[in-house]
Amino acid sequence: MPYTVLYHINAKSDITSAKLWYKDKLLSLEKRFVISIRKTINQITTNPLAFEVKYRDTRIAFTPTFPYGIHYHFNSKTNTITILALLHTSLAPNY
Repeated sequence: MPYTVLYHINAKSDITSAKLWYKDKLLSLEKRFVISIRKTINQITTNPLAFEVKYRDTRIAFTPTFPYGIHYHFNSKTNTITILALLHTSLAPNY
């Protein structure tokens, strides 16, 4: 079943900031990070109910190789996935 995927503006900013941080460290690290994020988003879009609700109808899918969680909402009535944020697992949410 096809799902519509929307990105909250903060999620786009989170992803861009993390990409730039890894790019500053090592270009190949940035590429691995992007692949990891894409794979995790692909898992979400393949089966959005696979990840449990953690808070206020928000699910979190953790990337396998980087310390990040992708926070998202899934609306089963409209088949819409909204990516809300990409958060580092060791930093406070409002860092």
